[in-house]
Amino acid sequence: MAIKMMKKKYPKISIITPSYNQGQYIEETIRSVLLQDYPNLEYIIIDGGSTDNSVEIIKKYESYLAYWVSEPDEGQTSAINKGFRRATGDIIAWINSDDLYVEGAFYKVAEIFKQNPHFSVIYGNCIFFKENEPEYLHKPGAFDIKRFVAGDYIAQPSTFFKRHVIEEIGYLDERFHFSLDYDLLMRLSSKCSIEYVDETFAQFRFHDDSKTISQRFHFLPENFIIMEKALKGDKLDIKTRYIIFKRIFNMTLITQQTLSDLNLKIEEIHSNSHIDGKMINGNEVFFHLMHLKLLPETTDTNYNKQELLEIKENIRSIFHYLNIYYPAFPVTHNVPRNSSAHNS
Repeated sequence: MAIKMMKKKYPKISIITPSYNQGQYIEETIRSVLLQDYPNLEYIIIDGGSTDNSVEIIKKYESYLAYWVSEPDEGQTSAINKGFRRATGDIIAWINSDDLYVEGAFYKVAEIFKQNPHFSVIYGNCIFFKENEPEYLHKPGAFDIKRFVAGDYIAQPSTFFKRHVIEEIGYLDERFHFSLDYDLLMRLSSKCSIEYVDETFAQFRFHDDSKTISQRFHFLPENFIIMEKALKGDKLDIKTRYIIFKRIFNMTLITQQTLSDLNLKIEEIHSNSHIDGKMINGNEVFFHLMHLKLLPETTDTNYNKQELLEIKENIRSIFHYLNIYYPAFPVTHNVPRNSSAHNS
């Protein structure tokens, strides 16, 4: 009876851990979840058929798990979605099998949602750590879509969602194996508020086998797709659209420089078969975006004239640099124009 009363007092929190061959880390992850000692916890582990000692470790804790499975799957994103479909908590999150929650995180999260029932998504601070190196406390600050699309980082392990908003917006896009959380937050930002709280919830582990280090170059093509998708929508204002445009331009130049240093061609960037089986050509994506309407079709009093002029000047600067980096690109390429107020 006492346990039932305790559970009623606290919202149910569902945590999903996707796992694959991370036996050297997963026990610490599992313990960081269970030792929260949170009375209304639903913990789900989805293992992709590990061939190391991961399954042996998971079995040690199976009496504390709501569900676990070890079977071949389509990767991390698919595994998390599998967990989402099983989850029944009011609040939901995932933590990878090499990251950790800090002590007391779940009680803090529950209290924040309880005091702010209108909150749909919250994120907090995160400790970045790597063996034999000093820790770093990442404090991202309040959510701002312009800063977010420009590349401001929100630590995924310190992010928690109301389960119903995930179900409404749709689960993770299984085309993405690297930028899955970026895409989810982009979609959520157009539907609900995303709130920062100045509390530390998790620890993000850097190690040589983590995606963030060993496969960081593979984030680029997925980011291109996510940003192009955002530009095609109608939820972003002109300045935010321009910030995305500028970031894609910068990413393209950085990518070209990186590949040049490696004696590779930008056309050799590809996204593996999991993104529609198509090659993602950075140049092609960027030049396609040049055709998107960054300025409104008609003059409207809702648009600030100075902002439009600023955008136009920035686009002129981009054409200048295009002429340096891409000599074949015509500088006289038509830029969308709408009124004499911002025509040449």
